[in-house]
Amino acid sequence: MSFNKDNQKTDPALRRLRKRLGMAREAVKEEDFSEKQKLLQLSEISLVLDNYDDIFSDFDPRHYRQRALSDDLLVELKRATKEKTPGSVEIHFLIPLEQRKTDTENIIRKRLKEHFNRHYNSAKHEERSAERTGIIMVIIGAILSVVAAVYGVPLASESLSSKILLVLLEPAAWFLVWEGANRIFDAIKEYKEELKFNEKLSKAEVVFTAY
Repeated sequence: MSFNKDNQKTDPALRRLRKRLGMAREAVKEEDFSEKQKLLQLSEISLVLDNYDDIFSDFDPRHYRQRALSDDLLVELKRATKEKTPGSVEIHFLIPLEQRKTDTENIIRKRLKEHFNRHYNSAKHEERSAERTGIIMVIIGAILSVVAAVYGVPLASESLSSKILLVLLEPAAWFLVWEGANRIFDAIKEYKEELKFNEKLSKAEVVFTAY
């Protein structure tokens, strides 16, 4: 009986102790969450990782030096850069403390820079190629238009074949001019966002922080 009485006497104390322990655990959780939120707000682009593999494609087994970047990462970076103000950006990766490896982070920084530089140069080459094609079309169209204007009257009085050639020459000239101009403007519009994105990310500072 005395044992049960002692238990009854200590039960309230145990309950208070357990309550305090529970409150302490909740406080630690809230503090950890608050600390993570502060870290996320420190930089312009902040992403939380479970490990370094989150940066790369799950289907590419190669080393980080050659491994393709994750599509999810690229989508998130594009979304984030559109919401940021113009100028340089900082990519802030939050990763568990026990996962951090300085050598691996240096490799990833280099890999990210190479990826965005390569895609910027590729997009720039495609843009210039499309613009060059458009310019050539405009020049040829302009030449045909001049030819039609200069030889239009003499050809009109010549044979039927000359008249047919003149009829075809003028529309062809205008088509080449307008289509070439459209290609130039479409190329500028099409590659503008991609060039802006890759140029900005190629110059971004990549920071890893433990949480």
